[in-house]
Amino acid sequence: MSVYGKLYYGSNVNGEWEVKPPANRFALFFHIVGTEWRSLVKLNLLFLLCCLPVVTIGAASSAMSYILKKIDEREYIFLVSDFFHSFRENFKASSLYYLFYGGSLLTIILTVKYLDSFLAEMPVTAVPMCILMIAGVLVVFAGFYGFCMIGTMELKWKDMFRNSLLLAIVGLKANALILLFLIPIGLLCYCVFPYSALFLIPLGASFPGLIIIHNVFPVMKRTIIK
Repeated sequence: MSVYGKLYYGSNVNGEWEVKPPANRFALFFHIVGTEWRSLVKLNLLFLLCCLPVVTIGAASSAMSYILKKIDEREYIFLVSDFFHSFRENFKASSLYYLFYGGSLLTIILTVKYLDSFLAEMPVTAVPMCILMIAGVLVVFAGFYGFCMIGTMELKWKDMFRNSLLLAIVGLKANALILLFLIPIGLLCYCVFPYSALFLIPLGASFPGLIIIHNVFPVMKRTIIK
């Protein structure tokens, strides 16, 4: 295949893989990374480019999740055209979801910080702080599902946020596994910055995104996708 063809289509053209993928999902993840790393790099650069206007972060996130889902499910992809198709089709829903999701998380963080200023004088404030922190963790988990849901299901953004919160509870095992991978990666990138830019620029969003999609989509298929 030509260089242009690989850029446009991705490496799993016509759904044909050079090596039969393993059945074990843990091994399958690394198999996908090994065979699709070029597509992950292209997708990451495309995502970063589309995030530059800032207001398009929500749409870029849902488009990247859509492509990652297709890669993870080993589906036929047109990498560039599929990305921009999802970007255009889901721009409104993904932008509203991003604003509501980000606003909810920001409100929880600011409220916890506000209550923390009274903690020394009023120890009882520790109770609502703990409740809010648990809610914040659930909102973070909900974000794992939300953008994937936008590109997969035809639902209103409010329904997507509600369903993503429910999935955040149902998929606690998958969510914990995601954090088990993402937290060490994030800490390592922070500790070795700016050298970690060598990873962040080509794979900083697509690789963690694939970890998320690989774990949350099976939960979605078991619970809400018929």
